[in-house]
Amino acid sequence: MLDGIVLATGGGAAEDPDTRHLLSANGTVIYLYTGIEEQQRRTSKSRNRPLLNNGDPAEVLERLMHSRDPQFREIADLIVTTDGRQVAAVTQEIQKKLAAGSAGDVADS
Repeated sequence: MLDGIVLATGGGAAEDPDTRHLLSANGTVIYLYTGIEEQQRRTSKSRNRPLLNNGDPAEVLERLMHSRDPQFREIADLIVTTDGRQVAAVTQEIQKKLAAGSAGDVADS
């Protein structure tokens, strides 16, 4: 196990129960929640999203959110909403909550 790292997973990482167990057993899991409209906005110009190239992107994102959101919430020590926010603001919120020891409270902001 490595200390002091940030591991950014893809959205599909939570689909595997073994991966969810490994993530939750070996570190603090921070779920960066992003709503479907914001996901659409962020991915609309990307051609490197194979799952979104098959069918209506909004419908695909809705389906993925429906299955993945509960899986991430199951293991999250902290949930931070990122819609319409700059990276620096999200980072500051995470740092404050980790410093305050509130990660285990599964706070959603």
